[in-house]
Amino acid sequence: QKLPYVTIKIAQSLDGRIATESGHSQWITNEAARRESHRIRAANDAVIVGLGTVLTDNPSLTVRLTRGKNPVRIVLDSHLRIPLNCNLLTDTYVNQTIIATTTGNSVKIDRIRERGAHVWQLEKDAYGKTSISALMRKMAQARMSAVMVEGGAEVITSFLREKMADRIVFAIAPIIIGAGVESIGPLNIATVDDSIHLTKLKFKQLGTDIIVSGDIVYRENVKQKVILKKAN
Repeated sequence: QKLPYVTIKIAQSLDGRIATESGHSQWITNEAARRESHRIRAANDAVIVGLGTVLTDNPSLTVRLTRGKNPVRIVLDSHLRIPLNCNLLTDTYVNQTIIATTTGNSVKIDRIRERGAHVWQLEKDAYGKTSISALMRKMAQARMSAVMVEGGAEVITSFLREKMADRIVFAIAPIIIGAGVESIGPLNIATVDDSIHLTKLKFKQLGTDIIVSGDIVYRENVKQKVILKKAN
């Protein structure tokens, strides 16, 4: 079964931060850039965030700044710590919320389901977190063909590290935050030659913000292309 097409979207400062040292992040980018984010949401079957984003921002993850349908809202929450009073479990669209977890806490699961949301119990990855590959298979079974990964840094890093992302969109604000939350964490890349590459690049300016997007090419694929080119 074909896995969903994954678009990562990152709103960051010029120096690659998605939040300050204290965790404050609203709003790094301008309204035009946020409208672009909502457009991407509307084009996807689901939007994925981690528990940290829910705890910090209490988002709704609905489409508001443009026209379009609301995506299914998926939260990666390995230990099922999501607050029962958060927007995703109390608003009008609670039946479009899915909590992806590794725990078998039946009491918390029942309380989430009583609110109308759904719980997917999935296997753990090597880091003890909800397995991204298991989540992708589950989404494919649910007939989700396109999904958006919106944050935070840990979730974004996991998708890139597991080579599960197909496209990435950076919304870059012309501000410098300094020490803070990095947009992407360690990817086990030892040399610049091993970096993840982007192709089919697109650039556009929205007010003072710059949008940079491209298709993701992982380092093994880049090396393979170089070898084939040399062989020819």
